[in-house]
Amino acid sequence: MLGVESIIPIAEKTFTGIHSINYNQTVFSESIFLITNSSLKIVYLYTPFDFKYKILFEDKDFLNKNKTAFDFSRLRNSFALSKGQYGRTKIVLNSIAMPIYKQNQLLGYIGLISEKEVKGMEPVIELLSKLISDQIMMENSTFRQKFESISEVEMEILELIFLGKTDDEIAKTIQFSKSTVRFYISKLFKKFKVKKRIELSNIYNELNSSRMKRVIVMRKKTTISRLLYILGFLVLIFSFSYPLGYVQHPFVFYIVPIGIALIFWGSKLKKSTKR
Repeated sequence: MLGVESIIPIAEKTFTGIHSINYNQTVFSESIFLITNSSLKIVYLYTPFDFKYKILFEDKDFLNKNKTAFDFSRLRNSFALSKGQYGRTKIVLNSIAMPIYKQNQLLGYIGLISEKEVKGMEPVIELLSKLISDQIMMENSTFRQKFESISEVEMEILELIFLGKTDDEIAKTIQFSKSTVRFYISKLFKKFKVKKRIELSNIYNELNSSRMKRVIVMRKKTTISRLLYILGFLVLIFSFSYPLGYVQHPFVFYIVPIGIALIFWGSKLKKSTKR
């Protein structure tokens, strides 16, 4: 569910912790933290203090227009350090960056740009990247749990909200009272921790996409299990109806276990579709 643009609230929670370590004039006092997507477009920036060159980074494509550690990190797919001159006045800034991953999927990059020397800041950037990645995994896990606990009625109401229906229209469609519909909608707001109907529409998109993927997988498994059943029974029928008999042709003895195995695998696959 979560792409790099969706982790802004997670980043905000993570970066608030920096206030506890920037009380003195450390590297943070003349720095800006940046998070980008995989194409180096800036999606989030944070300055513990009022960084005087912050205006440079209000251009979301600054990192694509200038060589920084973010560019080198993308090329190397790892940590990178860099120093360069930027802007019309050729300000000298140091930078450090590294990729952010969710499992094996590249989400973007996180790094620090500062007037001060950034060498030795690798552990800080690595820690922030790990904190954000771990939080993403927790958010995904929570979302999956909510997805699995959603009822058919809630899914139907979400679909009608997605279609732009009012509470009255929803009540008429599912034949519930308006107050009951409002109760369910309030419950959905609390469950997914959102406040707007448009946010519920986005959640429906995610849920429906996940559900459709599961349906497709289940259908494939069902088709394969049926084929295994049929093939297994055909093998058994062939082996026991062979005209010259079972003993005279011992190779038939080896076909029987194959038929039984095919039926067993088909049965096992069918059971997995019911989970």
